[in-house]
Amino acid sequence: MRPQPVTLAELREAMGFRGEAPPPPPPPHPPPRPPPPPAPAPPPVMSSAISVDAKADLTSLLNEWEESQRGTTETLVSILTRISELIEGETAEYHKADPDPFDDRHPGRADPECMLGQLLKMLFNNDDFTNALLDNYIMTSRELDLNTASCRLLQNIMPGLETAAVFQEKEGLVEKLFSWSREAERPLNVFSTGLLARAMSNQEVAASYRDENALLVPIMIQRLHELQSEDAKNLPQAETSSASTHQNLKTNEEEEEGEKKKEDEEEEDAEFKLCSAKKNGDKTRLLPDFVYQARPDLGGRGGGGGGGRRGGLGKRRAMQDNGRKVKQKMNEGEEEEEEEERSASWSEMSSMVIGSEYRLSPLSAATEQRLILQYLTPLGDYQELLAVFMQLDTRSLLMNYIDLKKNRNVQLIFDALLYLASLLLHKKFAAEFITHGGVQRLLEIPRPSMAATGVSLCLYYLAYNQDAMERVCTLPDGVLSDTVSYALWLLESSHASGVCHATMFFSISFSCRAVLTLFDRHDGLRRLVNLVSTLQILNTESEVSLMSDDQVFSNRQTAKHTCMALRRYFEAHLAVKAEQVKQSLHNSDGGSTVPQQPFYKAYTYTREQVIEMMEYLIESAPPQLHWEPVELFYKMSCVPLMLQLISTACDWRTYYGRSDTVRYALDILALLVVVPKVQLVLAETVEVLDETRSPVSTVGMSIILGVAEGEVFVHDAEIQKSALQVIINCVCAPDQSLSPGGGFPPAPPYVLHLMWQLVQNNNGIKVLLSVLSVKMPITDADLIRALACKALVGLSRSAAIRQIISKLPLFTSSHIQQLMKEPLLQDKRSEHVRFCRYAAELTERVSGKPLLMGSDVSLARLQRANVVAQSRITFSQKELLVLIRNHLVAKGLHDTANTLVREANLPSSPPLICRSHRSDRQGRIGGGHVGSSPASSLAVASSSSTPIRSLVLSSPSPASLPAGRILFSRERPPAICNSGRRLRALKQKSDHGAFIQTPAMKMQPPLAPPSPPSLDSIITEFLREQHARCINPVTTC
Repeated sequence: MRPQPVTLAELREAMGFRGEAPPPPPPPHPPPRPPPPPAPAPPPVMSSAISVDAKADLTSLLNEWEESQRGTTETLVSILTRISELIEGETAEYHKADPDPFDDRHPGRADPECMLGQLLKMLFNNDDFTNALLDNYIMTSRELDLNTASCRLLQNIMPGLETAAVFQEKEGLVEKLFSWSREAERPLNVFSTGLLARAMSNQEVAASYRDENALLVPIMIQRLHELQSEDAKNLPQAETSSASTHQNLKTNEEEEEGEKKKEDEEEEDAEFKLCSAKKNGDKTRLLPDFVYQARPDLGGRGGGGGGGRRGGLGKRRAMQDNGRKVKQKMNEGEEEEEEEERSASWSEMSSMVIGSEYRLSPLSAATEQRLILQYLTPLGDYQELLAVFMQLDTRSLLMNYIDLKKNRNVQLIFDALLYLASLLLHKKFAAEFITHGGVQRLLEIPRPSMAATGVSLCLYYLAYNQDAMERVCTLPDGVLSDTVSYALWLLESSHASGVCHATMFFSISFSCRAVLTLFDRHDGLRRLVNLVSTLQILNTESEVSLMSDDQVFSNRQTAKHTCMALRRYFEAHLAVKAEQVKQSLHNSDGGSTVPQQPFYKAYTYTREQVIEMMEYLIESAPPQLHWEPVELFYKMSCVPLMLQLISTACDWRTYYGRSDTVRYALDILALLVVVPKVQLVLAETVEVLDETRSPVSTVGMSIILGVAEGEVFVHDAEIQKSALQVIINCVCAPDQSLSPGGGFPPAPPYVLHLMWQLVQNNNGIKVLLSVLSVKMPITDADLIRALACKALVGLSRSAAIRQIISKLPLFTSSHIQQLMKEPLLQDKRSEHVRFCRYAAELTERVSGKPLLMGSDVSLARLQRANVVAQSRITFSQKELLVLIRNHLVAKGLHDTANTLVREANLPSSPPLICRSHRSDRQGRIGGGHVGSSPASSLAVASSSSTPIRSLVLSSPSPASLPAGRILFSRERPPAICNSGRRLRALKQKSDHGAFIQTPAMKMQPPLAPPSPPSLDSIITEFLREQHARCINPVTTC
């Protein structure tokens, strides 16, 4: 229900909307282009026959193995070789579908219809075969032929294996692989290197073999140099020029089509107005049409919605094949000739686009280099190996691999890019790579292709390295502009992992204003919003039940990453706008020029700085604030989209990133409502889905208040703080009718008064009062109370709300005075001081008279509390050690006490320390569990039969981590296995549960775990409490 005094029509008129209702905003994106018509599929009977034949062949081979287990070695080698050939053939077919190269799920889970996944499941269901493969043929046998055939087969079935279980639980396996990699003949040494690549991808395994890796890495890099030199000698001249020939052909056709560019753009604009992609969640990756011809089922994949600047030929043909109204100038015979030319072109360029070749015998030089690169990739971010990488000139090695004139194998380029990405985390290597034109070389990787997805990871890691990104921003000749264009193409047209990497790239690089400017220039905001607006899980007309669990999970991941990028985007623009407003105020006052930040520098802002800039704009900016990115976001109807996402994400109870997604969306809204007219959207209804997936209409502000109340996200302080900040920005703006200030004319206070009534009508007063009494989580409760009280102070400027509050127990029963007495957590005194200030102001507004100096909530008492909070506590470390020595002696630990005295150079007979005021403190400390954490409590509760000693030993120690490694994710503790149960030698990957879309997700900065209480903190808190008892405390310097 809208409040009666002010109608929405009046508000629209006050905000500048006069006459008719405003026209509907344009859609936030052009409609996604449907895939071209697929080539004729093979008859169903033939497809079924192929499937039956492959399964029958594997069944026959397994039966033959059962009969020949005790036969000759030659027979076993023959069977294993034929199984490998069958798996390799299906692997090549699987790659022809252009799967996401970063998707490490079981092939049967990524594509339930693929034959490779079905064959792998058949193999893993035969425990006798898999156990014999690992235990007998690899670990026990000394027959090199049998070892070679077994390692080849194990390498082939790795996509379906849980590698951590294999290499951690099988003792001696990794050592044997290291030995073969160094000493065995080809191809056994190559196969063992490929298996080591899988083993080293597990950080715990890699950490246990630092010395072995330090010996093997130089050998492998030297081997790559040798193989690359041999390839350079054997590369025919025709192959060297074929890539440039294709590019020239592509350029000529693009120029021929350029004559129709104007009428095609007009046609696209017409379709833009007629269609709304928001109602269609299917997005198709734009590959050249010959890709679709080679593999008809590619159209069903998920990807981006549009094409890049350099994908002109594929984009144009895709639009023509989709039935767009383009002018046809070819007769039927010419079309047949073009089809033949495109088929021939695809046969030439398939190795540069998809890369479906896969065969381990005969072993090619390219495959050997790929396996070596895969081994080096997980070791690339080890600081202790950086000197080896630099000394052996790894940079020039990788630069040659990604040079299209020297290498046309897209799979080899992709593996080289992965290794390059891991090295870009080192500042020294990244600086050298950028100086020698590495970024320009990356941008030459053709699009679309498998390698382009590898480029996305390199761009993300370059942005992660702040120094490297600043160097990229200073490169000449439009390199940064091309980089942004490439990333935007990835954002729309790449694999799911490429989209994720591009999103993360922008999320980090928005801190550089040069990137921010180019992003806006290339219409980046619309493309970024496009990722969220086309999600099927937000489409009220789609059936989420028809989506697989992995599809739902991917949709949720996309929403989370996109909201994180949007928040960073608006925070960067907030800093720019704050500078502009500050400069305009200085100019109006005749002040000096505000210094501008360098365009290439990266600037990050803390939460407190962002809040400070929002408050500055709310208080100092003109009422009719024009903020271009917010205006565009508003016109694309994305504010209701954020509200819909918040409401929907509240029901994602099985998704680990649920709270992050909601928090990012709330932070975006807090930034948007700085502009007054965006606040009006919160007064409108939004169509959301209820528990039964039925559409219902809800007021936007009620969604915010529901999250702020804390019932959906119990004890999630970050979400409550973000929701309260949205409310504060709406209700705490200066009342221009009462205090027109600054250099701008006042505006009618319609919006502010509407926000007050809106909060009141949606039970906002009740919600804020309940939050005012929050006690959990205790570490953030004082700050949450302060934010809720600040919102009440803003609302109390309304006479009607003041009257309501004055009748509540908050004041009638002196409840607010009880809350002001002590902070919930003594370490949070500064937050409690803020709460007391807002509470005092609220009391004065409601009572209509100032507080008395002698009252319990006097300003003098608040000032004393502030002095205590600002005081720095210091004490003598020697005295603390003496205190510890006395405690040890009292407990009878004389030898330990003497050791402490000797190592710390303490006096032999220390003076007695005063023990006053300690009895109550000792009682409290003795009754608690020092150093306990929720994780440890959960571990004890979940397995009462497990000895405490084993629990302590199971946690990773700092010594177990790789020395010098650049770590971005928390190490996982090793699993506690039940020794009484017989384990499988080979464990198959799970086909359910959450999965990591890309290894880059491991690079996310972890949340710092709370530090355990120390003796220093205990002494500091004890002295702070004594300091707080002083009548007139004095702060120390």
